[in-house]
Amino acid sequence: MTFKTKRPNSEKGPSSPEGDQFILPKPKPDIRPLSEAELQRLESALGKPIERQVLAYWVSQATRDIARLSILPTPQQLNIDLRRMARDGRRWLREASEYSAIFSPAQRGALDRLVEAADPFFYNIDVLAAQAAAASKAGRPRTSFGLRAFLDRMIGIAKLAKVLPSTPMRAIPTKKAPPPFFQFVLEALAISRDLIRSSPLPSPQKAAALSILQIKSNEALIKILEELRGRVGDYEVTPHGLVEKQSRKAAPRPRRRPSP
Repeated sequence: MTFKTKRPNSEKGPSSPEGDQFILPKPKPDIRPLSEAELQRLESALGKPIERQVLAYWVSQATRDIARLSILPTPQQLNIDLRRMARDGRRWLREASEYSAIFSPAQRGALDRLVEAADPFFYNIDVLAAQAAAASKAGRPRTSFGLRAFLDRMIGIAKLAKVLPSTPMRAIPTKKAPPPFFQFVLEALAISRDLIRSSPLPSPQKAAALSILQIKSNEALIKILEELRGRVGDYEVTPHGLVEKQSRKAAPRPRRRPSP
């Protein structure tokens, strides 16, 4: 089965066939399409060829995810909401159980099944609330999940283009131009911010999304990228792009013979 959708000219590859083929799904219209100039900036920064359709789709999708994640509650608010949900649900079940004497046998059976199913559900809600509370405590990493997801997508694009996700050295200042991957990330961040500013999103959502994409310094950006990519030396070239080498399992240590 093949899928075909119409795409704006800016998202078509230089030699896109018009026959039946698999085409990435067209993004929803909440984020405007990338312009020709923006695509050229991304391609120039990346320095190696990549199918334009793929580049346009994944940068747009990463930006769209930022916009969606920006309206989610903070971990602190999520903790409050989840705890309230579990508390109110348990109270409702207790109140229903107090009136079980007036229920018919079928209704009491339904209530018993509901209580039995609700116990593990509310337990899982408690676990999620505890995780949200831990994420909001002082000392936790301040890098938002949205930003890390965006940068992880940019690493994925670089792998497809067989561009090593190299970053400038933080310890030794240099006058050399940043590696192509780092230039690509800077361009992608700038373009993503422009996409959000010029798209038909509510003003509060725009402000929240832009705040996710604001990074205090290049040094902070380099640190996040290094955490996400792993060791550059672990990458190898394959026909389908860069992949991380399989970690070799350490040989089991020989057991010591007991002393005589």
